[in-house]
Amino acid sequence: MCGCAWAGPGRPQNYHLTAEETVKAKAFARARNTVYWGGEAVFLAALVGMIKLRTGARLRQAAEGVTHRRWLQAWMVVPPVLLVVAAVEIPFDIYAEIVSRRFGQSIETWGEWAGDWAKAEGLVLAIGTLAAWGLYALLRASPKRWWVWAWLIAIPVEVAATVVEPVIIEPLFYDYQPLGTGHPELVADIERILHRAGIAIPPGRLYEMKASEKTNSLNAYVSGFGPSKRVVLYDTIIAKEKGPPLLTTVGHELGHYALHHIRNGLLAGFAVTLFALWVAAMALRFVAPEAQPGAWDTVPELLLVLSVILFLLTPAMNAYSRMQEQEADVYSIEVTHGVVPDPGGAAAQAFQIEGETAFADPSPSPFEVFWLYSHPPIADRLRFSLDYDPWRAGARPRFVAP
Repeated sequence: MCGCAWAGPGRPQNYHLTAEETVKAKAFARARNTVYWGGEAVFLAALVGMIKLRTGARLRQAAEGVTHRRWLQAWMVVPPVLLVVAAVEIPFDIYAEIVSRRFGQSIETWGEWAGDWAKAEGLVLAIGTLAAWGLYALLRASPKRWWVWAWLIAIPVEVAATVVEPVIIEPLFYDYQPLGTGHPELVADIERILHRAGIAIPPGRLYEMKASEKTNSLNAYVSGFGPSKRVVLYDTIIAKEKGPPLLTTVGHELGHYALHHIRNGLLAGFAVTLFALWVAAMALRFVAPEAQPGAWDTVPELLLVLSVILFLLTPAMNAYSRMQEQEADVYSIEVTHGVVPDPGGAAAQAFQIEGETAFADPSPSPFEVFWLYSHPPIADRLRFSLDYDPWRAGARPRFVAP
């Protein structure tokens, strides 16, 4: 139990951890920062090393000595590059899991962790190789405009990937069941919120994820697109947040659903993809000026260029994500107004519970927030929940009509 200041039952005045919890939160943040920055540095260094060693050219020569079929060459060139990257990054992956265990987040066995790691890497190898095969076919066919054609093809591919992810990819790592199967009373409460919002979400699109088999973390999210769009609650958050706090968490996720954040995220992703491919086309001429268009020699160079571009775009992408999360927080309070008592206080209590469980840093540096945070800091979200009350001032709510 934290030493929180209370203005009433379940209503914290600010996000607060005990002195011991604060020390743990700071240590947890430092460890995660080490994993992130160290992993990025080693990843980029590995690609630079392969470029210096002409790894791409050596793999291309070996592949051409075996077959002239481009799709077979792709499988002989791309996976070795990706496996080298995975090999140099695995110490950081293991350290991240050690940190997660040390701070009470992960509870899965090392065997389960290794299985999940292998499945994730297998997906990276398969998807990465297929993407490279298509991309290099475009490079050979249209050396000057390949990035335009790649972007046009990427649009339906990204949409399709978003559609199939919750149906094919997510079940590889966790078990899911309809929320109504284990929590019909929660579905009934959600239907009251949906009625308040004037939107319809079929019960078949509400799911519970069996997260407690692997983690103590609390989370909820929206995934999918079109026919696969759904709201998912971790069973851990259902167990730990009861009543009004849980309903404000549900309201937040309904905000993502109702405000079409996945669709908007896809549109933003299309813009990022176009920019990244255009810059990559310019940069590739600089880093590999003598390479034949579409030659497998440049796989490490292209991967390095795209990785650097996306790395530098990280703050902008996280800023966009924080904006969406802020909108969902607003929506949550508005849509639960009149459904639960004191929705702002309930949301604040939910953030306090989530922060305590995750050892969320109560005072991250501005740079950490700028570069790493996809959500506003938990202390800011809690304070906003307590302060946002347009009805008190007679103002019109932003998203949900009175």
